[in-house]
Amino acid sequence: RRQRQMCIRDRYLLTFVGVNPSLHLPVYAVLAGGAACMAAQNVRETKYFQASVFAGTLTAVALVGFVFPRVFYWNAEYPFFVVLALTMRSGVFFKGRSVYQVWQDFAYPLALLFLFFCAFFKFSGSNSAYMMMNAGVFIIVGALPMLRTHPLRYAMTCAVALIFGSFVFAQDEPLSAFRPKIFAARDFYGLTAATADKQDGQVALRLYLNRHLKGVEFFTADGAHKPPAAPYDVNGGVGKFFFAARQTYANPSVAVIGASTGVLSSYAANAYEDWRYFEPDPAVVKIMSGGDALFSYFNEQTPYASVIAGEPVLNLMRYPAAYDILIADMFAFRHFPSYLLTPDAFMVYLSKLNKGGALVFNFMSAPSEWKPALTFVLKQLNVYALSYRPIEMPENCWVVITGNADLVAALRKTSPLWERVLP
Repeated sequence: RRQRQMCIRDRYLLTFVGVNPSLHLPVYAVLAGGAACMAAQNVRETKYFQASVFAGTLTAVALVGFVFPRVFYWNAEYPFFVVLALTMRSGVFFKGRSVYQVWQDFAYPLALLFLFFCAFFKFSGSNSAYMMMNAGVFIIVGALPMLRTHPLRYAMTCAVALIFGSFVFAQDEPLSAFRPKIFAARDFYGLTAATADKQDGQVALRLYLNRHLKGVEFFTADGAHKPPAAPYDVNGGVGKFFFAARQTYANPSVAVIGASTGVLSSYAANAYEDWRYFEPDPAVVKIMSGGDALFSYFNEQTPYASVIAGEPVLNLMRYPAAYDILIADMFAFRHFPSYLLTPDAFMVYLSKLNKGGALVFNFMSAPSEWKPALTFVLKQLNVYALSYRPIEMPENCWVVITGNADLVAALRKTSPLWERVLP
């Protein structure tokens, strides 16, 4: 019975330390245990459970909401919480143990970490690295019986496996703590990071949001930026759209939802055009415009333009201006905000377009993820809808929605790849 009570309390401590997205399943197990205590009318254990959950919730809010955004620039707190929860188990804080016994709990996992890295550098290569990662998983699972007898040693073993796993994933993980970044920020919208890599005699400046590549700008060796790369190149869908738009509109007013790297500013023709960006993430606004900008498109092409931070659709409604061109570029990574494709959002878009204006979307995912929602809305509108999907980049699709027949005719002349969205 005493062991059972200790086990229950250990699970409560796990809740106290780990009410966190990384520990969903353990939290559910703890909640189930608390429900069992209440069902058994165990008043003492039930009160302990309720107090632990309450304290754990407050701790999680404080750490995840205030501490971690200022400390971590990747998801490091998830394995951190796992290890911390294990070390918080009963009897782990050196009571009645010699210094030598405590030293063994640290020495054996450190030796294992040393062997991991020796094997990694000896047998370099992704296959061998992932094989060693699988070995680390088997060690964690196989050493579970040690959790009762040597909990601190087991916690340190888990830490070793997690550290080595993070190192291996750093080879391909843009937001890894092991990969150098020139900018990193974490806020409500997630993890935003910028990296600078040298390749083929040029520098590639990349912007990531939650592991997804949002944009890239290439610089030559002397620091001059090169023309936009696909899917924003002049030979792509947006390049052909602006070529046709110049024949239809004189000095058009342009609104862009989703600033990214500010790459669309490269299509501004002169200072008489009115450009305005609507970007929800303040971190993106900081590095694409102003004195601290890392990307050069905005400051060089549209320094006169305005950038409005905050929820884009609401800000679009607040400003009374109307536009000839409205571009939604928040779909350039896989997990896009689906609320931007609702009928209510389209009502806002169309209300902000001048007569004969154009609504443009940039999609970087399979049509099955966005076409059903877009088709549902288009069937309720009396407009033209054309899509451009380049052969060399089939995952990219530019969609132009307009009631301007002249613009549609100009678009069709630029490329035979413009097709109707609706049959």
